Amino acid sequence: MKSRKITEITIEIHEEWIIRRAQHQAQGRCADCNDQLTMITIDEAAALAQVSARAVYRWVESSQIHFVETEDGQLLVCINSLPS
Repeated sequence: MKSRKITEITIEIHEEWIIRRAQHQAQGRCADCNDQLTMITIDEAAALAQVSARAVYRWVESSQIHFVETEDGQLLVCINSLPS
């Protein structure tokens, strides 16, 4: 009887996102998770979560993610609250 040789292959995939901004980054403290972090725009959040901007707005409207509204009306999202 011949013995069979089994080879197991494991592949690890790591993904890293780099967001470059021309404008000043918004540093702040998320009131919900109480962490000091960089708040990101709706478009940046959509890119990181790989969803549409509309999906991010739905999360904001349903309070599924943490956000703040700036004095000029821009929404900024807590990066820690985005679904992985």
